Amino acid sequence: MQTIKLSVTLNRRLEHKYQALALQQIHNAVKRWIAADANRGIRNIHVALDDPAAMQALGVTPVSGQATATKIKRAIDELWRRLSPDYLVLFGGDDIIPMF
Repeated sequence: MQTIKLSVTLNRRLEHKYQALALQQIHNAVKRWIAADANRGIRNIHVALDDPAAMQALGVTPVSGQATATKIKRAIDELWRRLSPDYLVLFGGDDIIPMF
């Protein structure tokens, strides 16, 4: 059975915090991270909770409006039920993924 890692972030908040060049570097690093995980037999599902297309592709309602800890938890719980991952990565600090 393949190990599944669920990694979540919020694009809106990343875009607010970082300039275009830094965002591109982050996206490139995420691609390398996903590839490295794949080489170790880990399926890394990295999704922005506020990306409607990505979330709908996973069968989950995206986070809309102001992101709150409650909305984030609800979205993660939906993803958890759908994907049954082995573990979770919150990609960003509290300024990106509200946790409290």
